[in-house]
Amino acid sequence: MMKRILITVVALGLSLGAGAKDLFKKDLSNAHCKEPVWSFNEKGELSSTKDQILWTNDEYENFELTLDFKVTKAGNGGIIIYSKNNDNWIPESIEIQIADYDYWLGKFGPKGTCGAVFGFQGVDKNYTKPLNEWNTLKLVCKGQSVKVYINGELANDFDMSKFTDKDKNPDGSQPFAWLRAKARAEVPTVGNIGFQGLHGTGNTFYRNIKIKPIK
Repeated sequence: MMKRILITVVALGLSLGAGAKDLFKKDLSNAHCKEPVWSFNEKGELSSTKDQILWTNDEYENFELTLDFKVTKAGNGGIIIYSKNNDNWIPESIEIQIADYDYWLGKFGPKGTCGAVFGFQGVDKNYTKPLNEWNTLKLVCKGQSVKVYINGELANDFDMSKFTDKDKNPDGSQPFAWLRAKARAEVPTVGNIGFQGLHGTGNTFYRNIKIKPIK
């Protein structure tokens, strides 16, 4: 019986964490930001004190990113992938919105609230827990396929190859005006990963940030 339990535990560990590593070092020495406004607290929670994006030094392609997040009232953060120009990332990247669902649904609609691929493809419901509670996020990024899982549910299945018109989404809607410089089908599928925290009046917190490659 003990051997069977041990095998089960080992198998579970392999399925959850095989090949995964911390995305950021605790001192953030493998990351960069315009100002030193990001840090981990004593509980291992990552957050910022100003609206500046924290970027990985390394570029990533074909990966699975997992983490926990929570937001305060009106919180508006995000995870940015495939960035090739961190000083001007908006035209050439993909942002997964992390936010106070109800607040930003009212401001931006489904394409601008939590779980959305910001400005391009929205969510069909609220996948998050109440404010100030921890949620799980998993991003599975393989080429032009970006899947967003929140609390174990597939919240967004985004296929970049369908977004060939910079001025119109496949569903006929328009991307937000400041996102129309380039069609998302043309965005390279390798780049830095960025974290957006204190963006607006509310804050976003992250912990247990892990990444592993997908073959």
